[in-house]
Amino acid sequence: MPKPTKLTKSRKTLPGVPGSPSPQKTKDVKLAAIQKAGKAKPRKLGDMAPLGMPTKKSWRQGTDQWLGNVMAYKASQDRTLTPMQAKGGFRPQVVDMVVGSKAFAKGAFRYASNPTSHGISSGYHEAFVVTDMTPKLQKRVKHAKGMSAMPVMAEASWKDFSQATFPESNVRPMMEAGDGARTDTARTILSGPGGSVAGHSGSGVRSTGQAAAHDVLRAASMAALQDVAMTPAAMAVTAAAATVFTMAPGALASRAEGAEKLKDKRALATWEEDRNQAKERLAQVHGALGPAEKTVVRRHFQALAISVGGTRTLDPDQPSSPRRSTTLQAGNAVAGGGYDGSQIGGKASKAPPASGSARDITQYVSEPFRVDRS
Repeated sequence: MPKPTKLTKSRKTLPGVPGSPSPQKTKDVKLAAIQKAGKAKPRKLGDMAPLGMPTKKSWRQGTDQWLGNVMAYKASQDRTLTPMQAKGGFRPQVVDMVVGSKAFAKGAFRYASNPTSHGISSGYHEAFVVTDMTPKLQKRVKHAKGMSAMPVMAEASWKDFSQATFPESNVRPMMEAGDGARTDTARTILSGPGGSVAGHSGSGVRSTGQAAAHDVLRAASMAALQDVAMTPAAMAVTAAAATVFTMAPGALASRAEGAEKLKDKRALATWEEDRNQAKERLAQVHGALGPAEKTVVRRHFQALAISVGGTRTLDPDQPSSPRRSTTLQAGNAVAGGGYDGSQIGGKASKAPPASGSARDITQYVSEPFRVDRS
């Protein structure tokens, strides 16, 4: 088994993904040099069936993962979703309006806080497509040959992506993946650039550094949007990987000021167990990808990991870090320790969704980071 990759350096921003276009003006884009590893053949997400359920051969190719009789994830059975969310997603109307370039109210992609079974209410963290990206993407300018460009943007978090170009075909997969990639703010402590950590607003933990952590996601989603080698399936897995990796490990989350005040107190004890489960689910959807799609996902994941920095280790076979100890370490508020040496695979509590849709894939992977709704 290959040795894990250890990060040895970090940087505060993620201007682009190696092998993919960095943010640039429309007139300067050179698409021919973007993908050196070979273009992945686009596939419909519906071609993806859950591992452990041999109904579609395509899901068995390129993976040795097997979940036996574990039931497949179904949004209709996901108790962390409200009945309305389970029917069509968090904000499907906004997704459609962004894709159709139709105007919508400010902040419409965000979902309001609601009651949970833990006796608290919680809002949602958009873990890949940050809310303020949606109106900008809605105002994109369409060009010839299936390409589009972001509008002129002057805000500090967006100016580097002003007029950045991307394939129009990537818009819907990214928006649908972003709609499903949501965690409860009441139990979210984020990894930011340079090994930093910050509580999310609504978590009860000091949120200094949250803006920088969101900048990491802005850059990661823009890099994925710009990649001409991206496929719908690879987009969904890239979004899921970003969701998992930017949820700070327990040992790191404990460094956040006021970590012991986390609003969802039960999450303090299950933190690393939840992250390990999300990694297991990520491994399942990643294993279903073809070789070229895995190459695309790996490039984006490695760039994200460099942006986050710190001393985290990367699993050699998965777009995540290795499994960690779930034990609460002395002096820490959040459960979780170092890497436990066990291999990722075969421990997912649910098989991937039969639909294979981008939204269902990211909802499936991020479910461990949400609480049942009351």
